[in-house]
Amino acid sequence: MIDPYGIAFGSFKTRRVRMTDAAGLFPILSDPERMKYMPEPVHTSLDQVRQTILAWRGAVLFGVHILVVEQDGMTMGLLSLNVDQHGVAIGYRFLPEAKGAARRSVAHIAKWALQYVHRVWGYCHVDNIPAQRVMTRAGAVFEGRLHKWAVFPNVSSEPADCFVYSATSSHIS
Repeated sequence: MIDPYGIAFGSFKTRRVRMTDAAGLFPILSDPERMKYMPEPVHTSLDQVRQTILAWRGAVLFGVHILVVEQDGMTMGLLSLNVDQHGVAIGYRFLPEAKGAARRSVAHIAKWALQYVHRVWGYCHVDNIPAQRVMTRAGAVFEGRLHKWAVFPNVSSEPADCFVYSATSSHIS
């Protein structure tokens, strides 16, 4: 079983999301720019963030792990790891001031996960250029376009095309 909690890299550390994280996560989950290409709507209250945290904590039973990424005790962002028979799917959200943290976190977690699985992958909306850069700079390889793959409620109620990226042990050293 993969246990991604407590991984340290540089000045960053991952840990399990807690209810007390609501206030620290609110700036990320309530920011329309950060949430534009995310699979859930922009959060408008701390209560909504708390409900999301409860849902995330329950998702662990289905192989989904939500990690808080901290630097010097401050919440910098979130990583989601969805473990299934195909490997590990990574998602992420970070504060705008956490420059480079998404790339470093994705790269480190991908390298760590590849000790346990053969494939780490992620997808993003075709218009999400920053996410595409994070994935390629983290060592993932562009694989292709997934037509009508995911709904991004802050963009449209219709499924959108996504780009998929992956890393295997031959991609990341």
